Amino acid sequence: MTKISKSDKTNELRKRLLVILTIIILYLIGLMVPLLGVEPDTGQENAFNAQRIVTTMLNGANNQKGFFALGIMPYINAMIFVQCFTIFRTSESRARISQQRIQRLTGILTFFLGFFFAMNKTSGWDITIPHVPYMVARMLVIGEMLIGIAILFVMLEFNKKHGVGETMPLIVINIIGGLKKTVGDVNLLDYKGLLILCLFVIVATFIIENVFIKIPVQRVSINNVHAEKNYIAYKLNIVGVMPVMFGTAVFMLPQLLLKLWIYIDPDNITIREISMRMNLTDSLGVHVYLCIIILLVILLAFLLLNPWEMAKNLRKSGDCIVGVPSGKKTSQYLVRRIFALCIFSGLFQSGCMAVSLQMSLHGILPSEVAMLPMNAMMLVSFACSIFFELRSYYRFDGYRFFL
Repeated sequence: MTKISKSDKTNELRKRLLVILTIIILYLIGLMVPLLGVEPDTGQENAFNAQRIVTTMLNGANNQKGFFALGIMPYINAMIFVQCFTIFRTSESRARISQQRIQRLTGILTFFLGFFFAMNKTSGWDITIPHVPYMVARMLVIGEMLIGIAILFVMLEFNKKHGVGETMPLIVINIIGGLKKTVGDVNLLDYKGLLILCLFVIVATFIIENVFIKIPVQRVSINNVHAEKNYIAYKLNIVGVMPVMFGTAVFMLPQLLLKLWIYIDPDNITIREISMRMNLTDSLGVHVYLCIIILLVILLAFLLLNPWEMAKNLRKSGDCIVGVPSGKKTSQYLVRRIFALCIFSGLFQSGCMAVSLQMSLHGILPSEVAMLPMNAMMLVSFACSIFFELRSYYRFDGYRFFL
């Protein structure tokens, strides 16, 4: 047998693990760096509720007034807008858009969103820098926050190319930080119904993340025994927990817009009341958040999977779904299958959160533990995704010699 020397091994897995470990360390250090002239608000940090837990996922548990105070929320929102911008274009137009241009657009949008989030975030802060006027001190603090989001952008883009999991590892760090505070403040054994719900969410999420719906495809280019093994595979949880992750960021946008409206029109009582209710400790905010989750499941599934373009490509290549005529019939068939999976996935994700949030609104659960099912769902989904990604790099290292 041929022996594989050490020089033939790529160590791709080890390199990527070192990258993500370095990024996590830098992120944790950044969380501990305080902003100039801003004193931490310990009273606000103790008020840990469902709304704060959602914010923690994207901003971190301990950096509400730190160097990374903006977290990754501007970056995720920018990614959503850029993806919509590119996906809505024709396939020929998308082919002409380079990755460098997409990265540049994401960076510019991240900066502008970060500026608006920073303006909103610092509006109620007590900023004191000796011998510096308040407005100048506030702009200096906003500048620090923008530098922080710029560093995070560079780190996340580097991780996307050379690391593992894109934004998932940092979200996991934030979730774990929030869970540590929640578990420390609340005795979960007093809420057995919540623990049963979390156990159900963990098992169900693991199952639907690893079960695939296979649509058999007849390919004219394969005329052997392997032809019957060709299929289009859709995950039962069709786009994973991306809607929950993105929905958390999208949910912050109406809150920001309402606050900006109040800033422009401070005498508008109706908008002020809506703004006060637009959070996860009020029924209005809960219903808006759950609707966002369901809509994002449908939107992301159709944008990312694009059944119309898939039907067009199948027809071009002469392939077809078994038992379905090519062309319009194929696109209609794929639309129905994807929409059905969207309804299942959306109802599962929003339904699990709706149970605990409604229990919180009715006083059965404290608000600080209401989002535990969502945290469990995201951690399981991220673990599955990262595991499969790491396994692919491990296999790459094992087979690289033969490529």
